[in-house]
Amino acid sequence: MAKTLAKRPSPWFIVGVIALAVGLVGTAIAGTDALDRAISKSKVKKIANKQINKAAPGLTVGNAQALGGQPASAYVSSSGVRLVRINSNGTIDPAQSKGVTQANVTLEGTSNYCISGLDPAPINAQASIDFAAPFQAQVFVEIPGTNVCIGKQVAIRTFNGANAATAMPTYVALFN
Repeated sequence: MAKTLAKRPSPWFIVGVIALAVGLVGTAIAGTDALDRAISKSKVKKIANKQINKAAPGLTVGNAQALGGQPASAYVSSSGVRLVRINSNGTIDPAQSKGVTQANVTLEGTSNYCISGLDPAPINAQASIDFAAPFQAQVFVEIPGTNVCIGKQVAIRTFNGANAATAMPTYVALFN
């Protein structure tokens, strides 16, 4: 019968076990220490209010939420950004439009939406076609209108996937 000799652990194994034990004990000690030094809710609120007062004097949570009794969307036009959703027939969706009215939008030709009468005049615009549009549909925006909508502030043209002028619902953001 052969004798089996117990193999001694390597020095690196012993060092690893010691390191693991020290790491676990250190984590346990740090965890209990952190619980002893927990910051109360009132201290957190005081620190937050101090930072808010430093960054925006006079601002309080109460008036930030109320916005003078108006929803945040009521302030879009005063921020320098105006939004409009133009339906394929050239009418706008008032519920999705801020700072642009039907009086500002006309449909000229097959798929040329023209915007005019905005004060101040927009200096930049971004447009995207409604997600229900045909595959590979395109929209082009010009400020001011030069090829179409001549003399207008903004010209928007839409094309279907075959590059044919096609009226499509479009979202437009205008920047002052």
